[in-house]
Amino acid sequence: MIRVLIVEDNERVCQMMRDVLMEQKDHLFEVEICADINHALQKLKSTTFDAVLLDLALPDSHGVETVKRVREAFPKIPITAMTGLDDEETATYALRAGAQDYLVKGDFNSKVLVKSIRYGIERLKGMHS
Repeated sequence: MIRVLIVEDNERVCQMMRDVLMEQKDHLFEVEICADINHALQKLKSTTFDAVLLDLALPDSHGVETVKRVREAFPKIPITAMTGLDDEETATYALRAGAQDYLVKGDFNSKVLVKSIRYGIERLKGMHS
């Protein structure tokens, strides 16, 4: 079972990602959703997750600072940063801030999403072993 926290304020995007993950045959996912960074940080303190899908444009946090906040509080959890912008500079900054991967919302399929989560988990395991 792979426990994933989706931090995203757009309900339609959340539902789409949840559906994609719950429909996987090869991997079992358990998904929880938070609409802002403060609730996400509280949830991460109280519950163990294997990965975080983190929107970079939340009501209470924007841009790479969002990744930094999660990374500083939870250095051993893999983060996939997500944004609506296909911007290489933002992607580079997100990776430098501690994200394991970067996805453009609406520009990935279920295979890419699952791969990003799985590879993020493995990359972070390698760094902390």
